[in-house]
Amino acid sequence: MNKKMLIRLGVIAIVLVGIFAAIVYGTYYHDVRFYTKYGELTRDANRFFQDGEYENSMACVEEAIEMLPQDISNYHMKAYIYYEMGDEQAAKEQATWTVENSSNSMSKCENLLFRAGLYSEMGLEELAMADYDAAIELVPDYPDLYSSRASALSLNGNYEAAVADYAKMLELNPNSAIAYWNRGCGYYKLGEFELAEKDFTSAKEVVRSAGEMAGLHTDWAICEYRSGDLEGAKEKLAQAYEYYPEFVTHMADYLVKMPPLEEIQGPISPVMQLIVEPVDLPIICYIVSTCAAELEVLSAEDAAILAAKSGIN
Repeated sequence: MNKKMLIRLGVIAIVLVGIFAAIVYGTYYHDVRFYTKYGELTRDANRFFQDGEYENSMACVEEAIEMLPQDISNYHMKAYIYYEMGDEQAAKEQATWTVENSSNSMSKCENLLFRAGLYSEMGLEELAMADYDAAIELVPDYPDLYSSRASALSLNGNYEAAVADYAKMLELNPNSAIAYWNRGCGYYKLGEFELAEKDFTSAKEVVRSAGEMAGLHTDWAICEYRSGDLEGAKEKLAQAYEYYPEFVTHMADYLVKMPPLEEIQGPISPVMQLIVEPVDLPIICYIVSTCAAELEVLSAEDAAILAAKSGIN
């Protein structure tokens, strides 16, 4: 996942938490004006952040903190703003402050996860992994912690450890679609194609939305290609199209428009960021180019561009 995309997703999550906090505390104080003002501040902070107006975003966050100092999400937002303004030291100090001022074990766990994500943005992978480990030691029965650490491990190419974390997640939550799905991706990267197929099949049984089905079958297509079955890969991509045509159409359009693969540091589109790691971009480019005419998602000219971009003959 691209660093800028991770930040944007994190900010969206912070805004949602802030609005929820406003509802809770606003209800407690029986003050509709409190809720309205606080909600406006968090939304304005996000809007200014997305527009690159970091000083204005910070001003909104500071005012929100004065109104509701209990809401830890505002301190997370401050750390993100510092980071975007280029002050990594202030960002680290703010994230560390949230860890040190956690109100309970679960709060500390969530703050450790936040700081781990920030460290990853900064390329401080050892510090990030130490925070993931500390969070798991603190709350070892929280399934999502293993998913967070596994994602970081996978992006660093440590697929065996990532697979182990997804296995632990499944012990705690046997019906987790994301654990089956991502462990399947880990398996195919390790060359364990039968195990990957088994996990994708299990994920298919518990995935609910059409978009998730399309994403799952896109990863499944990559697995088929890696196993040497191009026709199987094309079939899986066609199934992804059947589940959610817009998903495949938008993905194809994005792939054509994106820069040359050697310039890509990570997926940078919301369409791509959940399913394709940099190592798989050439493969998905090639598969889409071979299916373009049949699925009518690209012109012949664009399909040729995509095939050339993949570098696969």
